[in-house]
Parts: sequence; structure tokens; C-alpha cells
Amino acid sequence: MKNKKILKGVLITLVLLIVAYVAYSTVRAYTVKAAAEKKLSALPAFVFRGTDGQAVTPAQYAGETLVIYYFNSGCDHCELMTKEIISRHEAFQGVKLLMVSEEKAADIAAFADRYKLAAYDFIRVAGDADKKFYATFGTAMVPSMFIYGKDGRLKEKIAGEVSIDKLLVMIRS
Repeated sequence: MKNKKILKGVLITLVLLIVAYVAYSTVRAYTVKAAAEKKLSALPAFVFRGTDGQAVTPAQYAGETLVIYYFNSGCDHCELMTKEIISRHEAFQGVKLLMVSEEKAADIAAFADRYKLAAYDFIRVAGDADKKFYATFGTAMVPSMFIYGKDGRLKEKIAGEVSIDKLLVMIRS
């Protein structure tokens, strides 16, 4: 009888601990995401490293329409979107595109070389070696895009693949 009471107490305690952990994890994830959403309304502070090793910061894009494009070199959607952006590069006049990945620098550079991205003045490719993208932008889904107007305010947040026509409409709106 005493063993049953002890076992029942242990089970209740275990269930309560699990519920508390799930609640804590949910609240923490929501808090991180909510903080990121608030930060996103204006171009947040960040430091990424360009494929040239130089720091990339928001100050370099002051007064520019900026699309931050979070990608991965192994993502089929990212490759397709990159090809489409390149094929329609004339339509991106007056826009800066910052492509960011948290992959190894060599993988990012190989992707940039494969698509000859250095040939396009409006494109800059950078790495997030410190893996701060999620904390800064609230997502690490690839592809993701964040469109900031010349005033530095967030215009659109895109999770997943988007047609280039739709992307251009969002940029110009």
C-alpha cells in the first residue's frame, strides 16, 4: 500500500514536470519569436560576413530597398529562386539583395561561384557563422525573405518559395 502511494506520487510529480517543461518551452519559443517580430518592424542590427570576409551590416544599406534572402545551397527551392532572380536581374534595379546562409564559408562561396553572383552589383552573399539569424529574424526556414523599404521599415516577410513576379510586386508596393 505504501509503495503504491509512493509510485502514485512519483508519477504525478513526473507528469507535472513534463507539463511544466512543455509550457516553459512553448512560452520561451513564443517570447523569442515575439521579440524578433518586434525587432523586424525596423531593419534589425546584424553582422554577417561577406564571401570577401568583410563585415556586412545594416548601415551599408541605409536609404536602400533591401531584400534579405535566407538560403541554403542544398535547397532546391533556393537554387530555383536564385536562378530566376539572375534571369530577371534587370527587374531588380534600385534593389539590394543580401543573401545569407549559416553554412560553412566554403559552401557559401561555392554556391556564389556556381551562379556567378559576384557579377551582379545588387547581390551580396554573406555567411552567418555565429548562427544569429534565427534570434534576429525569428525564423531559420529556407528560403525566407524580408523586404525592407528605403525607410528601413519591414514591408513583407516571406516564408518559403515565392514567384519572382510576386516578389517584385511586393518590393514595388
